[in-house]
Amino acid sequence: MYTQVLTLHVVALVVCVTLGVMFLLFIMRPHFSRVTAESKRVAELLSNLPPEVDVEGLVMNALKTQPAGVEVSLVPGCCVAAGPWSRRGC
Repeated sequence: MYTQVLTLHVVALVVCVTLGVMFLLFIMRPHFSRVTAESKRVAELLSNLPPEVDVEGLVMNALKTQPAGVEVSLVPGCCVAAGPWSRRGC
């Protein structure tokens, strides 16, 4: 009796995990295709720039994150210190 219940639980767990992964893949599939299309579009735009432009340097500067504690102004007169929920001076 106990082994049947254990087997049933294992089968139910495997089915639930499989369905969960499939659900996430089906939900994210449109986003993956949009990201792929957007990266292709950006690559085509960047390839049209003249050779004098430092494309790699521009991309590296765009991808750099700001160090912790640096205030970023999202809205004029409103600064965020350590994250979007720790507002100061708004």
